[in-house]
Amino acid sequence: MIDDVDLPESVGRWYDDQSPLQLYNLPGAIGVRYTRDEWHGVWRVYLGLVALLDHAVGMIIDELKSQSIYDDSLIVFCSDHGEMLGSHMLYQKMCMYEPSVRTPIALKLPVGTGIEPGVVDRLVSSVDVLPTICELVGTEPPAGIDGRSLVPMMRTGAPGRDAAFIQFDGNGARGNFQRAVIHGEHKLIVDIFKDETYLELYDVVNDPEETTNLAFNPDQRERLERMALLLSAHMADTGDLLAIAPGVVATFLADYAAVRASRR
Repeated sequence: MIDDVDLPESVGRWYDDQSPLQLYNLPGAIGVRYTRDEWHGVWRVYLGLVALLDHAVGMIIDELKSQSIYDDSLIVFCSDHGEMLGSHMLYQKMCMYEPSVRTPIALKLPVGTGIEPGVVDRLVSSVDVLPTICELVGTEPPAGIDGRSLVPMMRTGAPGRDAAFIQFDGNGARGNFQRAVIHGEHKLIVDIFKDETYLELYDVVNDPEETTNLAFNPDQRERLERMALLLSAHMADTGDLLAIAPGVVATFLADYAAVRASRR
């Protein structure tokens, strides 16, 4: 167990303009029960488990080296999701905030690739992992996959994706749905429960803890509309069972104008 933990500011805090529809889903229904002090204890245990995992990975690396196959090995360290751990007063995953969906990818390459060690800070997607592995081991990726190899980016500094899309289709009985698109410095989250839709727009570069929902900022209206169209087009292109209703931005802002005014 870790003795001392500095919690992110968002842990144990519910922000005024975050989606209230999350209270219908497990992350909100469970997460709001705990105080920031209680989350502090959870973090200590969680980080202790992470330290244990680091130790276990080190044991595997030591074994690869003892068998003289470490230099020839390709090691990919990634995850399908993160963990909210009390950020935005949410528990588990099943949401579109950064602690849940931002998952760095670490690769240790075999010798002889000609790629220098370094950090690439560009927009990529988890679907890019498979074609990257295929190129590094010299095999063709399966036909029709959505991902693309990251090798050109690592080798020549090629640009990342213009946009990345994220999809969640409810827990168990598919009772709630979330979609998101990241484009440039901003992320649009569309939270859907029954006939209600809630929008969140964040500057994930300058507001990495997603404390200020820009969807209600009149100066961001054009961006909000543009990103909603981008996400809607992606959903249509990929055969999504859902569709974003035309005029969703205007409807959302009208629906929640009175709610926000009552808080002032």
